[in-house]
Amino acid sequence: MISRSVVPLTVLALLALALLFPTVEVAHAETVVATVAVGTDPQGIDVNSATNRIYVANRGSNNVSVIDGNTNSVIATTAVGTNPQGVAVNPSTNRIYVANQGSGTLSVIDGGSNAVVATIQIGGHPLDVAVNPTTNRVYVGNPDTNTVAVIDGASNTVTTTIPFASGPAGIGVNPATNRVYVITTGASGVLSVIDGASNTVITTLPSGSNSAKVAVNPTTNRFYVTNTMIGNVSVFDGASNTLITTIGLGQPPIGTFGVAVNPNTNRVYVTSFVPESNNLSIIDGATNTVVATLPNVGGGADVAANSATNRVYAVAPTGNSVTVVQDQAPPLPPPSPVVSTWFFAEGSTQPPFDTWFLVENPTPQTATVTFTFFLQPSGAIARSFAVGPTSRFSLFANQVIPNVAFSTRIDSNVPVFAERAMYVSYDGDAVVGIPAPNKLWLFAEGATVQPFHTWLLLQNPNNVPAATTITYLLENGQTVTQTLVLPPISRTSIFVNEVLPNAAFSSRIESDQPIIVERAMYRFPGNAATAKSGVNAPSKSWFFAEGRTSFRGLNADTFLLMQNPNTTSATATITLYNTSGQTLTFPVSLLPTSRLTLYVNPIFSGSFGIKVTSDIPIIVERSVFFGNDPLLGAYSTQGTTALATSWHFAEGETRAPFDELITILNPQSTAMGAHIDFELENGQVIGRDFAVAPNSKLEIPVDNILTGANSASVRTTLPSVVERIMYIFKRSIGATDSTGFPGS
Repeated sequence: MISRSVVPLTVLALLALALLFPTVEVAHAETVVATVAVGTDPQGIDVNSATNRIYVANRGSNNVSVIDGNTNSVIATTAVGTNPQGVAVNPSTNRIYVANQGSGTLSVIDGGSNAVVATIQIGGHPLDVAVNPTTNRVYVGNPDTNTVAVIDGASNTVTTTIPFASGPAGIGVNPATNRVYVITTGASGVLSVIDGASNTVITTLPSGSNSAKVAVNPTTNRFYVTNTMIGNVSVFDGASNTLITTIGLGQPPIGTFGVAVNPNTNRVYVTSFVPESNNLSIIDGATNTVVATLPNVGGGADVAANSATNRVYAVAPTGNSVTVVQDQAPPLPPPSPVVSTWFFAEGSTQPPFDTWFLVENPTPQTATVTFTFFLQPSGAIARSFAVGPTSRFSLFANQVIPNVAFSTRIDSNVPVFAERAMYVSYDGDAVVGIPAPNKLWLFAEGATVQPFHTWLLLQNPNNVPAATTITYLLENGQTVTQTLVLPPISRTSIFVNEVLPNAAFSSRIESDQPIIVERAMYRFPGNAATAKSGVNAPSKSWFFAEGRTSFRGLNADTFLLMQNPNTTSATATITLYNTSGQTLTFPVSLLPTSRLTLYVNPIFSGSFGIKVTSDIPIIVERSVFFGNDPLLGAYSTQGTTALATSWHFAEGETRAPFDELITILNPQSTAMGAHIDFELENGQVIGRDFAVAPNSKLEIPVDNILTGANSASVRTTLPSVVERIMYIFKRSIGATDSTGFPGS
């Protein structure tokens, strides 16, 4: 069961204004704040940014030191196998993995109890370990057998091994792309790029001389390799798998070893050993330049960074200690002037949620995009990023603001489009950005009957309280009212099951101040998840490009949810369009101030689009549930009230575990053309043309066109409606869905 705090967040108005429009720091400073004594001969280190815990593998004393990042003190020591070397943390599960080189095992530590909960036989002498928190896969390098073991983090079992020509050394993972990077030992280092879905080597790259460690920035899709014998760092582009540059840290006998990345600040930290000293170098990931070098920090060994606190932890094996450095990195300048603004009321990086923000920049200019996160119960964080021309940008919020519920405001100095995707278990949801607050929000869908949970998420971006009234409209025409006051600059979560149990309903949210409102629904068992923003006014017309009664041999149930907010009855006319040009039209009646649920499957079959017209303004949503009960996935959308000839999608992904589908509805009596520009993370644009028959729905499998993350700009020769569905093939099947942003 998913639980959330319902305590609203409050921030002082002056602080809120400062964070909405943050000032630019013109200087930075790096300060050694502590030296923490640990066990004997410490080697590997990693950080759980969600819990602010640091884990150090002590090779000489066969244990792991657990450091509290708040107090810089060891709070626990956990015995593991012989000669522990590599350490990796999964912040989503709070599990810590330790490669025991002497005993040929992997210890699994529970971050809550600091106890070993499993020991996995690896064999040989495992050296390094890495985790993909999105797939819950663990990768362990074994130089003796020239393999990397792939472990399922849920069952703690080895699922396969990946062979290499020589012994694996450092391992890094990009959870955004599901790519694994493995360095193999030798005077001429080789870096292998592995597809995490198929566990196959995609390509190999020359990495440098005696390469040691690799670290990944999932936000920029760059990875960094330290080359021990020549004292430099190789910088690679993860989209093209090409070398961008090498960064020298000094002439030999200097040697580089450990490397870590803070994706929050785009800073790279490298440890090096030099005669009579050991250095920590700090690199600006935007310019690939060294901005600071701290002498006598660490011991030329491993290093880790906490993206939540901007602290860096360097291991000193000879001193049996860890050096703690506070890095005050200057943020990117905020956008000026602000051209695009998007709001999101919902967001969570608390377990079991993973939250991503996706930004499409369809323009030929580089955009400065500032995210302001309003935390619950208190605080706010602003971060700025550069988004290249005609490109797609991804931000994994769990790495920026771990273990918190929040709302978000996104500002850009050029026109961009933004979506938010959240994943829980095998399912997820996607929501397009809300352009502005409003005093009225309407939702046609809502249910607290078993097995559904419904949440309303309300963001008050104002510096004054917002008196708010929620009216729930039941299927029999009755209404239930709830009143509350939203504090200034706040995010408030309402668990509707506690307010209105065992009911199917629509909702109307009215406030005396402009606010932002979203609705999230979960189905238990099965963890089916949907989330949508509300609409601001009823309409006589509603359009949907998606609806179906089956998918890949699985059942799919399509529902139309219709709210009549009026005091008089409404008559709605529904038209269904399949992929062959067949249509079906029929009327339905809606009681005054009521909600109606229409199950479409007995009426129409196959894949279809939908048009709803009414004699008076109403609200319409569509939900699709699919899969084999009880493991049902779901997706939903509020539809659009008008057709358009231009649509934008910030989100899109075709790599495992995703399949991407774009659907276009042509409700016109004549054929139309459609052109789609897919914008990739590296700025490349792939264009395709399609023909859409009259009175028809067209399905476009994007997996047949490209591989990877993408945004999409769709233009049609006649007014249309376009949706994007992303199916998620994990333990069961989940999906997200969005109607595009209309406009140029």
